[in-house]
Parts: sequence; structure tokens; C-alpha cells
Amino acid sequence: MLAARPYRAPSMIVAALALLLVAGLLTAALGTSSTAAAGTSGSLSVSPRTYVAGQEATFSGSLGRSGRRTIHLEQHMGRPGDSWARIEGFRTTTDSSGRFRFSYPAPAMFNIRYRVRSGAVATPSFTFRAKTQESLVTFSDRSPAPGQAFSVVVDTAPQVGGRQDLPPPVFPGRLVDLQERSGSSWRTVATRATDNQGQVAFPVTRRSPGVVTYRARQHDWLAGGSVVGWHPSFPASVRVTGTASTQAAPAAVAPLRDGRVVPLGSAATRGGTTNASQVYGWNPALFDFAWERGESLTSPPMRGNLRRGGWLDSSDGTGRVSHYNGGLLFDSQFGNRGGRGDRGTTTATLRGNAQPYGRWEFRTRSWSMENNRRDYRLRIQLVPEDPAKRHCGANDVTVAELADHSTRLKMGVGSFGADRSWALTRSGVRLGDEAHNVAVEIARGHISWFLDGRIIGTVADASAVSGHAMTPRISLVGDGGREMNRTKAIFDWVRAWTPANGRHPSNGTRLQAGPLGRTC
Repeated sequence: MLAARPYRAPSMIVAALALLLVAGLLTAALGTSSTAAAGTSGSLSVSPRTYVAGQEATFSGSLGRSGRRTIHLEQHMGRPGDSWARIEGFRTTTDSSGRFRFSYPAPAMFNIRYRVRSGAVATPSFTFRAKTQESLVTFSDRSPAPGQAFSVVVDTAPQVGGRQDLPPPVFPGRLVDLQERSGSSWRTVATRATDNQGQVAFPVTRRSPGVVTYRARQHDWLAGGSVVGWHPSFPASVRVTGTASTQAAPAAVAPLRDGRVVPLGSAATRGGTTNASQVYGWNPALFDFAWERGESLTSPPMRGNLRRGGWLDSSDGTGRVSHYNGGLLFDSQFGNRGGRGDRGTTTATLRGNAQPYGRWEFRTRSWSMENNRRDYRLRIQLVPEDPAKRHCGANDVTVAELADHSTRLKMGVGSFGADRSWALTRSGVRLGDEAHNVAVEIARGHISWFLDGRIIGTVADASAVSGHAMTPRISLVGDGGREMNRTKAIFDWVRAWTPANGRHPSNGTRLQAGPLGRTC
């Protein structure tokens, strides 16, 4: 039997980012500024061609102009309306012939463009297409007997049909944890290093029959100037035979009641681009998680006035939370085509950056590959950071709850102290593959909800405000152990502000008050 030890997420990547800042290899990267048009000249190449986010990349080329010059990096996101923007904090110089060579970590986003610029001259752009970190867990025996040895095999460079973002490069010697699920959390039971093919095998013997679930967690990779964060696999289960055991069904999560239903109209269904923070002048941000480089789940935000905290993930079914294409991805199972194997609830909760009053905003989109089963519910909440204050959800604020094949957005809040709850449902909100910005403001005398920059709901009763320090929690909510529609949801960013700046609107549609219901 493998000896169990508690899992503690490493913080080495934070120190590595700081060292690169001092070395001038990584920019402050906490904001970008628009730049004027520039003429194109010279050349730019980037290596290696196969890389993951945060891996050290070498930029080389020429400005096509002689003389030693100061140069900067610029990026273009490639979306309609985007323009070239300087990556703040980074600069270096060319040699006397105008040539340059420097290192900088590769970005996470697919099809983002970088170029090198000096004054009115810029190189041609280079388009980045990062590979995705991945690990595939398989078993040498899918139904071993109690006491029979078997292997848990991890491939950190798998090839999967239809996935052009795979395989990622191999990092020989990268440490990998084998983690066993306990409830919905994970504990490390063994750690080994990958071989030259990126694989590692863990010998396991289970003394008791039943279903056991594992995942692999690749450690931070900081060799050679890279800042590649740790990364988890999907859960994988094996049944140790000998009894008619069944996998325990995940605990059910009570649905938010509909409350009052109010239509939104067509303007809100086209995918929002307006932020409540811009409309109401909330800046500067307290924190801004954007996952643009090689961060891990537990990395602090790259922008904001209080850059601390990280996300704790959990899963009691088949899903996981991971970084993908510059966002935080909630995914109900491994693979692309659906089929059986979409069960349980997957959650990420921010720890270490809570506040009792303030504003929070989330940009998200979701899509489903199936429509013949039950929909997952994408639930965005604020919860008391102190678990003792939660009372089984009695003090939670639901910023938004949506489903892919529905056009309803639910919002609400509960108050354990007042023994009351408030709820509202908006119709006409399409989630499926359309982006939306959802936000909430908690003030001392009211709570207001926002969709795509517009206020849509308000509770003006001060008893709805708990006064507890609140933190974001995002969940892809299943129906216990029942099969669900294959679903993905990605968050481009999660931001927060203090209540100090801007307007405090409270003129949204009033939420309907009602009894709190069952608590614990």
C-alpha cells in the first residue's frame, strides 16, 4: 500500500516569476498600452516551435535598421477592434547592426501575435499557437483483485485524434504526483519523475475492493528560464474487484429557485463586450486573474493592487479545472465527442483575497457537445471565505446560474442571520458559445447584479448583506452521479474591485424575497 501524505500546492512558480522580473526577461506584464501605427521592417523568428504557455522562447531577428536601438515587445490579441499594445516593463537593445536576441516566456493564448518595435519601426509579427499541457492516466489492469499489484501509467505528452493542440513537448525529469481522491479533494500518495518519452508508472496494490479514483499532477517546470505551472489530469477510476461495489454518488447541490422571471430583450443575447467596471468607473482593480502566461491554478493574479491568492479545485465526478488558451477551463470529461462519462460537480474556489464589500466581475462562455441528457449548470457565486460562515450555502451570493440549452439566468442571495433569501430569473440570456460579463456589487445597504455592463437586479434590504469576507467560487454543477450533457465552460478573466471608486447603482429590478429554506 502506498503511504499517503497531504497535498500542498507548490509556490515556486511565484518566486520564478519574480526572478525573471529582476533579470529583465519577464515584463511587469500588469497592463498594456495602445501604441501608434508603425512601419514594418526587418525580421522576427521565435523558437522552439513546439511549446506550452510559460516555456522560455527565444526571439531573434533584425529591425532592418542599423544602429543600437532600444526595443520593446508588442502584442495583438487578434479580436475585432483590437490594436497593437506594448507589453509593459520589458525592453532591451539591438546591437549596432540592428539585430537582437532575447528570451521571454511564451503566451498561453492561441493565435496571439507578438512583434518587436523601436520607435516608428516594427518587425513582422509572429503568431503563437501554444500546445496544451495534458496528461493521460491509464491502468495496466482495469479490474485488479484485492492484493494484486497493478500500475497507474501517466503519459504527459499524449496524442489524441482531433486535438491539434496536442501533444505538448516532453520535459524529461519533470516530477509528477499520483493523487487519490477523497470525497471531492485530492491527496498525494506518490511522486516520480517522467522518462525521456514523458511517461511515468506508479506501482499500486489495493488491499480492499471498491472503486478508487486517481489523477496525475505535473509539478511546476522552471528549468532553463521557463515558468510553466503545475497541471492536473482528468480523474480516472479503477475498480478493485471482489465485491459488488458502486462508486458513491456525489452530494447533490440544491438548485436556486426561479424567483421572478423578467425578459431581457434581444440586446442581451448577442454576447456581451461591455464591462460593468468600465460603465460605473470601478477601477483600479483589486485583482485580475487572466491566465495569459504559464500560471498554475494556485498562482496569484498577474494584475491588480493586491496580487495574492490562488484557486483550489475539487471534483467529485469526471470533470476537472485547468488552464486552456489563456483561460480557466471547466470540462466535464476527457475527449471531444461526448458519449458516456460526464458526471458530478467540478469547482474552483479562490482563497486568500476576500473582502466583505466590493465588486466582482467574470467573463465566461460555455458550449455543449450533446443535447440528449441533462444540462450542467454553470454556477458563479460569492461565498464566505470562512467555511464556518457558510451554513451549507445560506450566506452565498449567486452572481449567475446558467445552462447551455436554456435562456434563463438566475441570481440570488441568502441570509442566514435574517432567515431570508432573494431570487430573480432573467429570460433571453443565451449561454451556448456566447460570451457574457456577469458582475455583482455588495455594498453596506444593497446588493446589485449586472449583465454585460447593465444593472439587472438589486436587493435593497441591508439584512441581505452578511458582512462576511466573500470570495469567488465557480462550479460546473452536475446531478449527483447521473449522466450529463458533455460541457465546457471557460473564464477569460475574473476581477474584483474595492467599493472605493465609481458609482454604486441600486436601481435594478428588485429580487423577490422568500424563506431561506433548509440549512445546516
